[in-house]
This record gives sequence, structure tokens and C-alpha cells, in this order.
Amino acid sequence: MGMLVLALIISIGFVLFKVKKIPKRSALILQSLGLGVIVFAAASLVSLFIFTDALNLVMVWIMYALAYIVSSLINVGIIVFKTR
Repeated sequence: MGMLVLALIISIGFVLFKVKKIPKRSALILQSLGLGVIVFAAASLVSLFIFTDALNLVMVWIMYALAYIVSSLINVGIIVFKTR
């Protein structure tokens, strides 16, 4: 669970830090989505070594996928709201 929280903080923190520095909205959205994929993929790879049961592993991956979707929606919402 700690890895999930860390991935969310990194993903959303990146957008909050970079929102005023990058002038193009589309570039920032693509960067935030790309960073989210990298961070959540790394968290999923770490879970391979932590969980040995296949059911637990699938549940964690589903939880990470849902967290990625939620964080991406939050990031896009922040970007659209702050760059108006």
C-alpha cells in the first residue's frame, strides 16, 4: 500500500510542480501520463517480488491500474484548471 501512495504522490506532485513551467498544455499532459505509466509500472514490478500468490498479485495490479486512472484524471483536471 505504501508503494501505491508513493506513486500517487510522485505523479500528482510532478504536475503541481511543472504546471507553470511548461507553456503547452498538451506537452504537460503527455509528460504526466508518461510519468504515471513509468511510476505505476515500476510499482507493479516491485509487487512481483513482494507477492507470491497469483490472486494477490492480480488484485494489486488491478488496484494500481485504478489508481493510475484516478491519478491521470486528477492530473488532467489540475492541468486544465491551472492553465486557463
